[in-house]
Amino acid sequence: VLEKNRHFFDLGTALLLMCDIKLDSGEIKLTLRSVHSIEKLDLNGASKGVKIFVENSDAIECLAERLEKQTFQSDFNNVSVNLVVVNQDLPGEIEITLPNLYRINLETFDALKDIKGVVTVQRY
Repeated sequence: VLEKNRHFFDLGTALLLMCDIKLDSGEIKLTLRSVHSIEKLDLNGASKGVKIFVENSDAIECLAERLEKQTFQSDFNNVSVNLVVVNQDLPGEIEITLPNLYRINLETFDALKDIKGVVTVQRY
């Protein structure tokens, strides 16, 4: 498995390693089963899209910049993105479905959560 997937092992590349763990004579042993690039993984499995909850307009420009890099790419599964504005001054939430589809992988999903003004990010 290691030899077959050697091309994934570059310095600084985030990987998902699937391993079996066994206890053998008091020692823990890992057996590598598969290797996947985090960049190639997506969140589309059972979800149709992503909801990004924002509390103010400060997050919008950063979100636009980040999502612009993630617009539809034919070699990936793409999902819709909804912005949900939650603000105490409003009588309720305002939900806006963005017109494009976006490639939202695990790295992007986590990065969206770290943007100032983003309350939470959820799959739906």
